[in-house]
Amino acid sequence: MRRISVYSLKPGHLVARPVYNSSGQVLLQCGARVSKRYINRLLEMGVFTLYIEDDFSADIKPEDIISDELRMRSNLLIKNLFSRQKAGHARGQTSAEMARITAVVNDIIDELLANRSTMINLMDIRAHDDYLFGHSVNVCVLAVLTGIALHFSRTKLFHLAMGSLLHDIGITRLDRGIGGRKRELTAEERRQFEMHPLYGYEILSRDLHTGKLCAIIALQHHERYSGHGYPKGLQQDEIHEMAAITGLADMYDELTSAVIQQRVLPPNEVYEMISGAGDSLFAFNLVKAFLTNITPYPVGTLVKLNTGETAIVIENNKGLPLYPKIRVLCHEDGRLLKEPVELWLPEDRTKTIVAVVENLPGQEAG
Repeated sequence: MRRISVYSLKPGHLVARPVYNSSGQVLLQCGARVSKRYINRLLEMGVFTLYIEDDFSADIKPEDIISDELRMRSNLLIKNLFSRQKAGHARGQTSAEMARITAVVNDIIDELLANRSTMINLMDIRAHDDYLFGHSVNVCVLAVLTGIALHFSRTKLFHLAMGSLLHDIGITRLDRGIGGRKRELTAEERRQFEMHPLYGYEILSRDLHTGKLCAIIALQHHERYSGHGYPKGLQQDEIHEMAAITGLADMYDELTSAVIQQRVLPPNEVYEMISGAGDSLFAFNLVKAFLTNITPYPVGTLVKLNTGETAIVIENNKGLPLYPKIRVLCHEDGRLLKEPVELWLPEDRTKTIVAVVENLPGQEAG
């Protein structure tokens, strides 16, 4: 299977991974054939990417870094928690709610510790209205992986996971049109949006169960090493390390997801942006640790080589993220190879990846 933009879908494409909402309901079944009506409906729901299966990707099975069951359980937990907060019914978490949050946090840590040799595949496909819940879970996953790379203790991983999972709870205080960000915000709306870290701090500071560190992470996750963040313009060591890690994870997931569809970027471009962010947006050691788990070319990515050939990524190398194992599919003139050729790029230094593409030559969406 491989992930492509909904704008590149064509009628007849086979859905390889179901699309769920945050309640676990199936919006589009695995095995369904895409129709024009499906494409229009996905765009209406704010779903801008989809996993498909075709002849050359049928045997490629990228796996999410956490299990589907844990992802859906985490999404539903955050949805219920944020919905109660939005409705004004929450005055802090009850003991039962805190037990459920703690269980999810510990399960996320356990699964990531068990999969620490695996490169990141974040395989959730979100409808726009469910963006915030899936985003919170992904930020938690990315933050914990960074903490593991930094050799955090289990206790530190727990606090990092808890704070990163709840980092955006302040958005529940915003009007839906501002918090949802289905469009570019006006200057005044942007000013209001930038209040959400303060709101998150207020919410979590008065919660006896979550602790002060969670509140600090919520408050500081948009601060930047250079001092150009918000809400206080903190810089360098004034920013708590766990808040900076959460901010880095937040940036990565937002840039690679469809908050506002024009801003969705492929992982290789985001990887390059974050590679250059050391000691400017974030401390260099945090960027280095974060990138140890990130692949610029996830399994199933179609790529163009410097030779003009087209290939698909079939395996990643954690030590050499820019040089995955690929399956060459097309000659430089676009003709399909009679027999695809597999190779590790480090073993053939005459070939390098120069671009990510959505379709094989001659199969572009029309």
